[in-house]
Order: sequence, then structure tokens, then C-alpha cells
Amino acid sequence: VSLAGWPDGPALLAAARTAEREGFDAVTVADHLGHTAPFTVLAAAAAVTSRVRLRTYVLDAYFWNPALLAREVATLDRLSGGRVELGIGAGHMRHEHVDAGLPFPPVAERWRHTAEVLAEVRRRLADAAHIPTPVQRPVPVMVAEEASTPSAPVAFTVSTAAVRRSRRRMVGSAPVAASGTTLTPLSPFGPGKSRASRAATAPMADCAAATV
Repeated sequence: VSLAGWPDGPALLAAARTAEREGFDAVTVADHLGHTAPFTVLAAAAAVTSRVRLRTYVLDAYFWNPALLAREVATLDRLSGGRVELGIGAGHMRHEHVDAGLPFPPVAERWRHTAEVLAEVRRRLADAAHIPTPVQRPVPVMVAEEASTPSAPVAFTVSTAAVRRSRRRMVGSAPVAASGTTLTPLSPFGPGKSRASRAATAPMADCAAATV
């Protein structure tokens, strides 16, 4: 369930508590200029919950330096007792990139950049010397693609078992089926949705998820 659009702090905290009490699997926060900062909001939600998972849905890879992103993810994972899910994508709103003074290259280049950012974040989080140390080993990752864009030229592959674990965990987005070790997006209206995904009001039309 999305934690966007709440008018003040008490309303946000109440929404997080309600999501957990009603049995939702995850609370999510987007990453857009003109919206609240995702890790700050998720940290607030973590403070008043104990079970619900905390997902960035999704970060724009161009907004983040990999070293700083790894620090944010690891910090929130420790504060929450290991409940973070890192959702990340290549960005799709040109006007936000222009406003932030960031490049907005063609989609193929954006996906290459996203793969590089994600690889470096994973490397840092897997390093035993990284401080802070995340609770989860590894931290679950969701790579999201907007339906109107061409298929990402970067191959994200994981084990079949990891894909199945991720499918059970997905909320408000398309689950994935395993085809060998390749991620294959499924319809968000397909079978196997959880209570939370059925209740989602605006699922992304095309995304992939994996524990990587």
C-alpha cells in the first residue's frame, strides 16, 4: 500500500499502522521530485510497525550515488530489523531530470546506468566491512520497467527459487514467473495475488522482481 499523499506526520504514521494491522505485506514510497523523500518516510513507518515490509517503489537510479544509496538501504534495514525491499528503475519523467540538472539519455543508456548502479549497491551491501551492515543477506531487489518503454536491454537474471520467493512477496505490482533464470513479467491481474496486491489501486503494468 502506498504511503504517498498524507497531509502530516500523524496521518502518515496512522496509515503505516493501519497497513500492518489490516494484513498488508508492504508499504511503498515512490521517488519523484515534488513528493516526500522515500527513505525518510519509510524510516518513520518502520518506527511504528514490526512486520510490514518497507519498499521503495521505485527509486530513479539517476537520483542516487551507489555509495550513498547502499548506506541508506543498510541503515533502514538495520533500523527496521531487516524489512527493506529495494525497488529501482531507470527513470521515466524527463521533466524531473531537467529540474534536478540530471541527464535523460535514451532508454537503453538509462538501463545500462541502472544496471551499473545496482551492481555497485549490491557489491557494497555484500561487503562484510560495509558500515552499517544490513540485516538481510541479501536485501531483496525489485527492478521495475514502465510498460510504455521498450524492453530493458540489460539482462537481470536470478535463480528460479529466488524468483518464486519474490513472486510470493510482491505487492501492488506484476509478479514474475521463472523461465530458466530469466525474469519474465506477468500481468498484475494474473493469479496468485496477495490480499495487498488485489487492493492496490494503481499497479505498474510491467515490472520484474527478484531477490538478488
